Amino acid sequence: MSSINKSAGCVYCRRITGSDWQSHQIKNEYGEVICPYAIDRNTCKYCKVYGHKIATCPRIAEKERLKARRAEKREQDFPPLVETKAPTAPGAGAAGPGGFATSGDSFAKKIAENRPAKMTAILEKEAESRQIAEANAKRKKHEDLLNRKEKDETRHVQAMIAKYGSTWYRWVHGTDNDCNTAYKLRCKEEIDSDIIEEKTKKHCNEQEELYKRFEQEMTPIEFSEWNWEREDDYHNDEHRMRTEFSVRASSAALAYYQQTGLMHSNEDFVSDEYGAELKTDRVLRLRKEREAAKKEEETRLLNQCVFKFVKSINKKR
Repeated sequence: MSSINKSAGCVYCRRITGSDWQSHQIKNEYGEVICPYAIDRNTCKYCKVYGHKIATCPRIAEKERLKARRAEKREQDFPPLVETKAPTAPGAGAAGPGGFATSGDSFAKKIAENRPAKMTAILEKEAESRQIAEANAKRKKHEDLLNRKEKDETRHVQAMIAKYGSTWYRWVHGTDNDCNTAYKLRCKEEIDSDIIEEKTKKHCNEQEELYKRFEQEMTPIEFSEWNWEREDDYHNDEHRMRTEFSVRASSAALAYYQQTGLMHSNEDFVSDEYGAELKTDRVLRLRKEREAAKKEEETRLLNQCVFKFVKSINKKR
């Protein structure tokens, strides 16, 4: 008669891969569970007690009951100040049956809904005053920022005038010293130049038409007299412009002396309708403008060559 040997080992973790199920039983001789896998899978993660999971933990349920009891006691000890049929606070939620808040609302919401109208008006006034004060502070901060920028711009302009002279805005064009004031002055100079050019062109066209018309309508003697008067006026205007340019040059020489302490004669300054500057400064400025124009032309030609090269490659494809 053959005997049947019962296999020793834990029947709980026997089918778990990697477990040492042959070294222990699921329970000991006293009936206590000793299998580590069974203990781990049937132990509450909150109270660390074997026999239930965290979803059915009695300690968590007791904690929730105590929390609800404390909330109920707080509402009983501190009831709302005034019970109104409709919420008076701005933004208050919908009330429950009878005009009062439901039991699911928080205590702070109940207080807001049952706040007296007088207190609500005071709070709204305080909130409005606070918003006005914040807006005024923001506007004042922005104004202070603009004032600081304006002062910095003024100091920078004075430094550039002392360094480059009255035509400083031409020198700083495209450099790190360029600023809004220089840009505005350059724009104004271009606009004035365009206006003068248009006026000059219009005047020349009018004089040419007048010359042709008088030549046909007048006698040779009358036409000669009128032409002499016109040339005299032209020479007088030229003399006046030269005088004005000379005065500008004298003023520029005086201003240059006051700024740098160096004396220059009027002949060292070149004057035009936009101002006066030293001849050396004018030469340097014109040289700089020519170099910039040359560089711009080289860049344009290079871009044109690159465009033609890319176009030829695309055609081959």
